[in-house]
Amino acid sequence: MPLKICPNCHRGCNEENEYCPSCKTKLPDVQKNFPKADNSVPASSAGQKPSINPVIAVIAIIGVIIVVYFSLGLFFPKTGESASNLQGSGSSSTSLIEPTPTYNPATSAQSVPTNSITPSVTNTQQVPASVQTTPVSQITSTIGTIAPTQIGTTVTTPKTINTAPWKMMTADPGYGGREGFSSVAMPDGSIVIMGGTPYYNDVWRSTDKGATWTQMTASAHWEDRYFFGSVVLPDGSIVIMGGTNAANNGLNDVWRSTDEGATWTQMTSDANWGKRYEFNTVALPDGSIVIMGGTNSGSWGGNDVWRSTDKGATWTEMTASAGWSRRLGQSSVVLPDGSIVIMGGTNSGSWGGNDVWRSTDKGATWTEMTASAGWVPRSGQRSVVMPDGSIVLMGGVGHNDVWRSTDKGATWTQITASAQWSARNDFGCVIMPDGSIVIMGGMGGMEGEMGLKDVWRWMPSW
Repeated sequence: MPLKICPNCHRGCNEENEYCPSCKTKLPDVQKNFPKADNSVPASSAGQKPSINPVIAVIAIIGVIIVVYFSLGLFFPKTGESASNLQGSGSSSTSLIEPTPTYNPATSAQSVPTNSITPSVTNTQQVPASVQTTPVSQITSTIGTIAPTQIGTTVTTPKTINTAPWKMMTADPGYGGREGFSSVAMPDGSIVIMGGTPYYNDVWRSTDKGATWTQMTASAHWEDRYFFGSVVLPDGSIVIMGGTNAANNGLNDVWRSTDEGATWTQMTSDANWGKRYEFNTVALPDGSIVIMGGTNSGSWGGNDVWRSTDKGATWTEMTASAGWSRRLGQSSVVLPDGSIVIMGGTNSGSWGGNDVWRSTDKGATWTEMTASAGWVPRSGQRSVVMPDGSIVLMGGVGHNDVWRSTDKGATWTQITASAQWSARNDFGCVIMPDGSIVIMGGMGGMEGEMGLKDVWRWMPSW
């Protein structure tokens, strides 16, 4: 409809008006029409969708991918993620992932496989509130505090051991009280004891860690003896050697059993290391047997070392005079690396020494680890190697303390000053497959209470 537009208030007025009804301004003679809106669609664009800039689209997609990747990566690290992406410094008191430790019998150490790192949460409902409200930047630094040695490496540091009490397995095992007997732990976890004084040649076996015992034979083929040596070979056979008889005559015969002590075969009646007792013997990982020191008929010990590679049938002298002094009543162990450690003993009629020596070449040469260990000089003590490779030494004439070394005998820490069992020496002692220690019988006190027969077990609390 034709209209006149007021030049002052811009009101649209009827065609017939000469003046604006609102502001009384004279209206122009020129008539103007409001243009109609053109809502038609150009023929060229009919049926087409609005276009999207492809560059902007690609940038948007990449941005979404980056946000999703980093969000999931922070809260749920993938299994097998490299240590370089996780390790940092400091303690891991707020760690979001936890490696699962496994025990490796071959290395006697706690291992953390590279692929054992798994998320500790599976959904947001399980994440602690303190973590849910933590800024992303702080979560990144928290994950970075995991120690490098926990990822993809073997933890070789010995475990921390606690002073768990000893438990009496039995006060009366069924066999007579004895000292100077020999004991071994079998591959199946059973314990076998043999001989001892007052002059036995019987053999007993326990399958329940010393609680009950079964007699394997009342009279073995070898003569009564005590202060002799015994080992278990990798094939599960038992080899005994030497000792002294009722007439205090030294022995140097060697016997072997393949049926847990029920029957025996003589390997030699006259080993070339000569008659002796109160010596040490160990079985090496290669299956060879090594004997060290000992005495015969009143002498104060030797310091020669001999080795057999054929189950005790023949022997080769490794050294006629080891670096350590002549002695008897010492204890010895074989470490996981195959080295031999010898400890204490006596060589002058005193109650013993407290030096420690180690050989890495099957007894041919020796290095002194310490001239004076933390424990007081002694003889008649017993020592074992724990699953983590540490050495535990206990007892001896007039003692019932327990000590441990985590550095191959160089330094020692006291586990207990007085164990639940009474002071004793020349007792039976074995390390079990589960890492527990079992001791049996022995001679008690400084004056020598003959014929102890109680059995005790210690399961360390790691």
